[in-house]
Amino acid sequence: MSAMETPQGLLWGGFSQFGNHTPLNHLLDLMLRSRDYLGSGHDTASFEAMMAAARAFTPAPGVSELAGLARRETALREFLTGYDSVVDFLSCEVLKDPLWSVEGGLIQFRHVLQSDAGSEATLEWLDTLPWPEILSDARRMDHAVQEFCVGRALLDESGAIFAKDTDCARA
Repeated sequence: MSAMETPQGLLWGGFSQFGNHTPLNHLLDLMLRSRDYLGSGHDTASFEAMMAAARAFTPAPGVSELAGLARRETALREFLTGYDSVVDFLSCEVLKDPLWSVEGGLIQFRHVLQSDAGSEATLEWLDTLPWPEILSDARRMDHAVQEFCVGRALLDESGAIFAKDTDCARA
């Protein structure tokens, strides 16, 4: 969360003013930019956008660390397809697999990288990230999406999800 006061009932800040600076959001942005770069025919603008997303981290991953994402492009695309369906929850019918979760998807993606000897630099860089915080935020996001889809939460125009009542916020 940002330094500003968190409003009561906030389940997930998304990319709103309440959630912009989380390690999870930075990682998701980097993964999305990597997919865009891989799908762009490797154009310069997409590469620069990917590298800008990488600079949000300390330490920032270099080209060799990002190469592991490219090596496992199919797994990256599978994760992001699930993520895209969760993010597009403005229409809950989009959730093709209601049991799919951002947390589980991240864990699975990491397992795929661990099975690839060529992704060692990527894994070493990922080990520098605050994984407990990233996975905790992913669980919060998963919970918020589920609460929204069953009608117990509201989505604001900036993408933040708020509980309708305190029972929803406590889960």
